[in-house]
Amino acid sequence: MSTELVNIIFGMKIRQYRTEAALTLTEYATLCELSPSYVTEIEKGKKYPRPNKIRKMAQVLGKEYD
Repeated sequence: MSTELVNIIFGMKIRQYRTEAALTLTEYATLCELSPSYVTEIEKGKKYPRPNKIRKMAQVLGKEYD
């Protein structure tokens, strides 16, 4: 699987879980200690966060790291 495809799928999953948690992009970014623009880039598949940021994002969503 290409890196680009992994980024897109990861971003789609983050957006799905965020909306299921009823969090706005800004609320979620604040809880994750990230900027809203960075979260937008992740959700669009343009950026892929480092493991420590993924861990925090998963924690906020109540999900496992994987």
